[in-house]
Amino acid sequence: MAERTLAQNVAQAKADFKAIKDAIYSQVGYDLDNVPTNEYGNKVNDACTEMYGIGRGDGIMEGYENGKSEGIDEGYTSGKVDGIYEGIEQGIEQGRQAQRLEWWGKYLNNGLSGSGAGAFYGHRWTDDTFDPPFDINASNSSTMFGLSQIKDVRGILARNRVNLIFNDSTSYFNQHFNVFSNSAVVYLPYLKLPSTSAAYGWFSGCSKLKEVDGYECLARHAFESGTSTNNKTFYNCTELVHIIFHGTIGQSINLQWSTKLDYESATSALKCLKDFSGTEEGYTRMVIFASSVWEMLANYGDDAVHPLTGDPCTWAEYVDAIAWIKQ
Repeated sequence: MAERTLAQNVAQAKADFKAIKDAIYSQVGYDLDNVPTNEYGNKVNDACTEMYGIGRGDGIMEGYENGKSEGIDEGYTSGKVDGIYEGIEQGIEQGRQAQRLEWWGKYLNNGLSGSGAGAFYGHRWTDDTFDPPFDINASNSSTMFGLSQIKDVRGILARNRVNLIFNDSTSYFNQHFNVFSNSAVVYLPYLKLPSTSAAYGWFSGCSKLKEVDGYECLARHAFESGTSTNNKTFYNCTELVHIIFHGTIGQSINLQWSTKLDYESATSALKCLKDFSGTEEGYTRMVIFASSVWEMLANYGDDAVHPLTGDPCTWAEYVDAIAWIKQ
């Protein structure tokens, strides 16, 4: 290639310079026609800096819009998938609940036929398997929870907002014996004994029982009968701390195994004792506490009220005044 002449080089430089000026003017609006030669470099640098900023900003906005669009698409797809799985899980759970309601409905209505005897008997009944969605009505509750491993009967019934109801019955075959005997029960709700049936050994052998919210009874209910272990309502209830008695206790009651019984529980039992003073039945019934419980009651001094005089007295004096034998 032949060498270019000076005139050709100058002409090319002017053309290039004009192209640069035109580009700068079109991109950032800088007019370099009247800019002195010694400031030309600075203006070119300023123009380059501004164009870089514009380009970078455009790139950021374009990236943001693209990312936003892709994020929306991805979020929609993920949400759709999550929604499908959530819907499946909800459907499965609703199916389980429907099956649970159907099973318990049949078990309580058809299987028990309103009886309840041995309904939750045995080691297979636990806090996990005992989950009634309906009230439990029983006209015969003998050994209903015998040997079961259900610990928190109170909590489960409260969580499900259902009740344990012992119905009255005039049938000889409908009784309420040994309802919780030898079970692992720890917590029980308020229990109202039926008025038409005897009630023996409800908690016999419940060595883990700690709390009973309430125990409502009638004078005719026997808490102690003969020498049979099964007839001893509180036999071996060594962990029992709290049980509030209501109603009237007219038969001997034996709480000798419950050495941890609290003051409120012990005094609630004494307050429910039927007054036999001045009758032929006086001093024919016994109230039996552990020696530690009698000592606890003695420590409260004259905390009782004499039933005849209304004067302060000890609980031991109170028991004597209503003609009960204390042991």
